[in-house]
Amino acid sequence: MNRHFDLKKELDYVIRKYGAHEGYNDPKIEWSDNTYWGALGKYEYWNNKIIISRILNSPEADPEFLRFIIFHEYTHQLYAEHDEKFKKEMRRFPNNEKMEELLSTYGANLTELPLAKPSLPPLDTKKPVLFCRLPFREEDEESYYSGNLMYINHNVAGKLHGKIPGKYCNKRVEQVIWVIERGEQLFIVGAAKNVQLFPDVQRVHDGKLFGKGGKMGDDLFMQFHCKQNEFVYLFPLSIMFILDKHEIPARFYKENVFSDEDLPEKTYLEIVQCYQEYDLEVIRKGMDDCEMDTLTPVFKTNDVDELYELACRESNPYRKIWILNKCLTKKQNYRLYKDLASVFDYLSIFDRAIENYEKALRYRNQASVRKRIEVIKSV
Repeated sequence: MNRHFDLKKELDYVIRKYGAHEGYNDPKIEWSDNTYWGALGKYEYWNNKIIISRILNSPEADPEFLRFIIFHEYTHQLYAEHDEKFKKEMRRFPNNEKMEELLSTYGANLTELPLAKPSLPPLDTKKPVLFCRLPFREEDEESYYSGNLMYINHNVAGKLHGKIPGKYCNKRVEQVIWVIERGEQLFIVGAAKNVQLFPDVQRVHDGKLFGKGGKMGDDLFMQFHCKQNEFVYLFPLSIMFILDKHEIPARFYKENVFSDEDLPEKTYLEIVQCYQEYDLEVIRKGMDDCEMDTLTPVFKTNDVDELYELACRESNPYRKIWILNKCLTKKQNYRLYKDLASVFDYLSIFDRAIENYEKALRYRNQASVRKRIEVIKSV
């Protein structure tokens, strides 16, 4: 597999040049099993692992660019988001601007790269598929999900681009492909199953949708909802081109949706093939239970107090969950369960919040905790 580059040696070089992250274990690194079509690398915080697309395992790949990608993913060990702290760290890399331009060049030619085996939920071609438009602004690459999607207690709710026909809202749509329009072309940005659509933005009490998981008095403004484990959306750079302007059904511009029946059979089958061959892990942001319960092998220390201090300083709530879970394997007390419950509460994962609040009460019968449980359960 390592015909051209030894990733371990390249990572060691990056760490020697830019320094090991104090208090963190060095990450593992490996080539991707398949040829990532939309990302050249990723960092799995819960595994402390860097995965590099094997597209770069080529004699045509620039070694310095490979190190830039490794440094980018290595920096994610410290910073989950591409915030100012992350960008400041990246500017330490020589010729950072040139490397960013080269990265953009790769992004502009994604459709020319070889495809690999599927990782998105398979489509049932014997059942109808509805292509549904998500909001998107050219000036904001992440606008199709930022500010438009809400994750609430293992459910997803959100807003669409505009009004859609009521006939699609009478019952749940079995298969939805989310699309955006950019530069008079259509791109796939995700998929979902068993989606409840609304003709326009609805004001709905969350308790009606999510039962005891809803906060009393909270109203949601949404046009769709479905289960979290039946909904996926992709990284902004990983959108998948499917239709040129002249191929887009006219109904799309009137109703913001179209079906597989609105496309020539050959075109639809090409889209299905493209979809099924797409290979890129979708954004989960630590929302899956299996990830939230996975211990993080990131930190060198196993001292509970030191880990707790790290959790208190952590700004990313999902990382905080993982660190607190690691604390709880070493020690159980009121403080740890209460803090873990508070993070779940903040993320509106109310069933997990109640579970940990109740565990906290076994150690200290705190009135404020009992009251918070009552508020959540009162719906």
